[in-house]
Amino acid sequence: MSPRLRIALIAATAAIAVSALLLIRAKFVPVPSGLATKGKGVLPTPSVPSSGTLDGSLKNHFLEELPNLYSRVVFETEEGSAFRVRMREFSLPQGEMSPSIRMTGDSFVELRAGEGRLAIDNDERRWNQETIVMARAGQAVKLINTGPREMVVRFSVLEGK
Repeated sequence: MSPRLRIALIAATAAIAVSALLLIRAKFVPVPSGLATKGKGVLPTPSVPSSGTLDGSLKNHFLEELPNLYSRVVFETEEGSAFRVRMREFSLPQGEMSPSIRMTGDSFVELRAGEGRLAIDNDERRWNQETIVMARAGQAVKLINTGPREMVVRFSVLEGK
């Protein structure tokens, strides 16, 4: 066996051994759970439950807000600060255009599923899933679904109290 191959084999064996030790150690290290529910986590306790359940069904499904525009609140909190954080998702069927959506706070607008176009105050642009756009409070946002399936858009809204 060549010296280079022997060194590579020893290095690979050592890496596997270290990884195994880290995994074993990780299984036995107690991890505090429920910190956010006790008010000690990084984020405040959500005032609206998350949309998922253990069996994978949607507990917080989309509700029809206007004809062909559905929405749901994914996360919302007003706890312990001078601002409120809200994550709201909108669903738009294939080939539809939404009416103007106006948020009361500044928003990060993210395309979560599908494809289409986005218009902010009549400035329309092509939009893909890698792009997050900011909309100021009160700006008119229109969603245009140009794809072959449902379009889902998340507004992460930050507003002062």
